[in-house]
Amino acid sequence: FFRDLPPSPRVFPAPPSPQLQEIQDSINEFFFEAIHVAQYIRRREFWVVKHRDWTMKRNLLRLLEWHARLTRPQPINTWLHGRRLGSWTDDESKAAIECIWGGWEATSLWDALFVQIKLFRRLSLDVSQALGCQYDDKLHRDIEAYIRRLRREDRETGATA
Repeated sequence: FFRDLPPSPRVFPAPPSPQLQEIQDSINEFFFEAIHVAQYIRRREFWVVKHRDWTMKRNLLRLLEWHARLTRPQPINTWLHGRRLGSWTDDESKAAIECIWGGWEATSLWDALFVQIKLFRRLSLDVSQALGCQYDDKLHRDIEAYIRRLRREDRETGATA
C-alpha cells in the first residue's frame, strides 16, 4: 500500500552557512573539552570522560555537517543527529568516525581521543578555508601536544604514546 504513495512534495530548506563566531565557539569548546577528557582519563573518571566526550562529539557532528555542505559543489542534506552520516560525509571522515568511540578503559579512550582530535582539526581547517577564515592550527597543535604529554605521563598507558 505505501509503495504506491507519491514522494513527499516537501522540500527542506538548506540551513544557512555558519557564522564565523559560531565556528570559533564550536572549535574552542571542542578543544576545551578535549583537555578535560584527557585529564579525566588520567584520573580514571571514565563516566566524566564519556560525559565531556559527548560534548566533543556534538561539536564534531556540527563540523561534519558544515564540512559536507561547504565543500561539496551541490547542495546536500545532512539530516538530523548524524542520520545517514555515511551517505553525506567524506570517506576519510567515515573511516575516522569508526575509531572515535573508546571503551571503558584508558588505552582505548586515549586512542579514540587522538583520532577525534585529528579528524576535528582537519575538518576545522577545511571549513575555515571554505569560508575564507583564519584557523589557529598552532594553538590546537599546542593543545594536542599538552594532551600527548598527559598520556605519556599516564603510568598505565604512557609507554604506548
